[in-house]
Amino acid sequence: MEKFDLNVFVGTQPEQMLATKLLEYSIKKKTSLKINVQALYKAVESKNIKIPRPVDKSNYPRTPFSFQRFAIPELSGYTGRSVYVDSDMLVFNDIQELYDMPFNGAEILCAEGVDGARRPQFSVMVLDCDTLKWNITDIVKGLDNGDYDYKGLMYEMKAAKSISQSLPKYWNDLESYTEGKTRLIHFTDMHKQPWLSLENEFAPIWVKALAEAIEDGYISMTEVEDHISLGFIRPSIKFQLISKKFENSDVPKSLIKKDFLTFVKPHEFSDSMKKIASYGKVPNLFSKSVRRVYATAHNTIFALKKKVRK
Repeated sequence: MEKFDLNVFVGTQPEQMLATKLLEYSIKKKTSLKINVQALYKAVESKNIKIPRPVDKSNYPRTPFSFQRFAIPELSGYTGRSVYVDSDMLVFNDIQELYDMPFNGAEILCAEGVDGARRPQFSVMVLDCDTLKWNITDIVKGLDNGDYDYKGLMYEMKAAKSISQSLPKYWNDLESYTEGKTRLIHFTDMHKQPWLSLENEFAPIWVKALAEAIEDGYISMTEVEDHISLGFIRPSIKFQLISKKFENSDVPKSLIKKDFLTFVKPHEFSDSMKKIASYGKVPNLFSKSVRRVYATAHNTIFALKKKVRK
């Protein structure tokens, strides 16, 4: 079995796999460590780890990968340290900085809340898998037994005995980027994530990184085109990659209009429409037509609501 210096698990879904692969590229590009980056849902499936559903609906996971992170110590063989990150991120420095940070008796290292807010940020975590003996079935039982509720589990990490908010904020910069300081940028606004929208001021950073990954052969243009066809990323991104024009303002109005008329962000696409449009499969002519009609109606209504709010 191949040995790695560090396991990095990514909370993600199939529609976020291009972002996940780019995140993997950004991590490996900056380090000499032997890193094993895994999509958490794939790792859980490969080990056949079953995650039970809580009895109380108020404790249901908010995302498909909400509870998967608690399987990380088991996936790591209850040994060494592992890192958890979300897929909507990019890394700019050597992740060895996280690898070298001392636990000092804590089981989890995380970043402080924003602007002194009390709630720590668990979207980037370093886990001591030697001491964390988590079993996902037992953790869900804790919800059912009232040992903690969803908020306590996810936002306070009450399944851990000791937490240290010792990760610098620049290892989880939320919708913020400072040249030479930011180690990791986190695109937290789902509506404006760079692969979905041209409204994010930091989108050029992400698109440029994608172009570099393609140039280095880590991601292929075919993968990008497949994700566009599946409705996972905006169509206008292809223009930016081919033209090497990464600024949002460089995208022609005709392509912005095409995004508006044909693209719906995956998290805004209703479950019923996903079934009708063969969501997640190779799109046929019918499914493309359904998406086009749905996109036009949905985005028009969204734009009108936004205008009214202003």
